[in-house]
Amino acid sequence: MATYRLYLMDGLGKIGRVEHLDAKDDREALHLACEKQLSVTAELWDRDRLVAQIPAHCPDELRWA
Repeated sequence: MATYRLYLMDGLGKIGRVEHLDAKDDREALHLACEKQLSVTAELWDRDRLVAQIPAHCPDELRWA
């Protein structure tokens, strides 16, 4: 189990808030992030590795990647 960071961006493209997600792998972490039905863009990180850039309202192709 790894702890991923979900950076929620503000209107200026800067980090507005950070949430932590515990997941077994990238796919599960991305699924958990998309379940949040984000209204802002976000970035999903595993330590210093960018896993995904997630647009607002997570499109279906990312939701089930």
